[in-house]
Amino acid sequence: MRRKSLCTLPRIGRVLISAHRPVIIITSSYEGKPCDNAKQFVAYLASQPTLNIQYAVFGAGHHDWVSTYQKIPIYIDEMLEKAGGIKIIDRGVGDSAGDFFGSFEAWKENLFKVLRHLTGVESAINDEMMNIELIHSSRNRGEIIDMGFIKENQVLTEASELGPTKRHIEIELPKGQTYRVGDYLAVLPRNPTQLVHRVLKRFNLSIDAQIKIHSLIDTFLPIGAPVNVFEILSGYVELTQPISRKQLETVAALCKNENEQRKLVSLGNDSYQTEILDKHLSILDILELNSSCELPFSQYLRMLPSLRVRQYSISSSPLWNAEVVTLTLDVIDALAFSKHGRYYGVASNYLSNLKKGDRLNCTVRASDAGFHLPEDTKIPVVMFAAGTGIAPFRGFIQERAAQIECGREVGPMILYFGCRSSQDFLYSNELNRWLQLGVVQVKTVFSRQSENDRKYVQHLVWDDRQEIVRLFHSGARFYTCGSATKLAGSLKTCLIKIIAEEKQCDEKAAVDIFENISVNRYNVDVFI
Repeated sequence: MRRKSLCTLPRIGRVLISAHRPVIIITSSYEGKPCDNAKQFVAYLASQPTLNIQYAVFGAGHHDWVSTYQKIPIYIDEMLEKAGGIKIIDRGVGDSAGDFFGSFEAWKENLFKVLRHLTGVESAINDEMMNIELIHSSRNRGEIIDMGFIKENQVLTEASELGPTKRHIEIELPKGQTYRVGDYLAVLPRNPTQLVHRVLKRFNLSIDAQIKIHSLIDTFLPIGAPVNVFEILSGYVELTQPISRKQLETVAALCKNENEQRKLVSLGNDSYQTEILDKHLSILDILELNSSCELPFSQYLRMLPSLRVRQYSISSSPLWNAEVVTLTLDVIDALAFSKHGRYYGVASNYLSNLKKGDRLNCTVRASDAGFHLPEDTKIPVVMFAAGTGIAPFRGFIQERAAQIECGREVGPMILYFGCRSSQDFLYSNELNRWLQLGVVQVKTVFSRQSENDRKYVQHLVWDDRQEIVRLFHSGARFYTCGSATKLAGSLKTCLIKIIAEEKQCDEKAAVDIFENISVNRYNVDVFI
């Protein structure tokens, strides 16, 4: 077997030049541009090097961003081929609005099949390469080993018909770490105990059951020593990820009831999007809804991916405290879309249940280079947010408030903020204080209390379009944080409409202008 290596795109240029083994690239786009750690590599490809390599590309994206969907993966794929690279398999496409993980698994399986054929190495990877033995005892995932601890964990608004509980959490960073306003805190969470107990019940395992994992392949699971099943299910594996089409086939084949088997086979076809992805049905959900399936626990565990790190926008400024960050988050605990039990947000419930003094695995991660305040404090800043999307902008405003207190000259700031009601108005007292100090103007809209058609942020922006144009001409920077499919999409449409009116041009020309503005003047931080 040839030696393999893993690196980020800034280093891959050197790898390509001396590549004696296949090169696999997995990347995405950021507003149609390369992500920060891909810019150097994309510039390297633009220099039209000659490359004698075998390669494959997998692109990640979201199909709602129609004009830029898969733009950078397509560019990298085409440029590598033009440079003389030999494509191992066709470019893979992962849509985060669809069966992303299923698409990746299918692409990866095909890739490995071709690679084994090219290298003459027969497949040695099968279910027997990882043997899990049920026996009758600190998580070390390696991804985030640094520890912070909770200084404060408080409720901002309680759950109601308007939405979930929202919390404000203060976390002391691991020793030696600090941050910039606009950065993220990456957290390695644990699965909700309610969910873990469901798994134990389905497989008739006691809470203190132990297993020993033997594996001949690399695995993220602890191997070679007894480990508590509860610990594995809590801290190592994703339990809520939607079941893939391939996994549906596996589960269906193990059903003893023919009706259940037929139903599961049909779910893997045309109804997969509506019945599985839209309802967020996991492997566990499918097993509970189809009791005749005799899936062994060892096989279930092999089907689960590793527990993923979650990132939250930091809602504070280092000028307030360089060693402590705050997070502002929704705690997701609601009836599942499938109506089968409740759906718990993994990281939000984990963080919600932490107490003062509790430790957690966390680390600071830089946001996109453009999603920071301009270095020139006099440049005007316009922010658009809804709900907990206010998080990074609380940090922005806190930073400029601190700069004013230090005697710095700062430009105007305007926050357009959408909430469901005045009861849902996060940080209203703080914002009012900063308003009185002249740090920021706050323009709010309450979707559930509006008596007219002005319900959302884009409606406020359209009404203020002349002011938006004036601020743009005065050099303002614009930022959006919120839902990719709601706020960001609707606001983008509104801004394009404003450009079309101001420039007296058609929509296509306005879109082109908007894309140019987005390079340096408009930055978004969105979540799905």
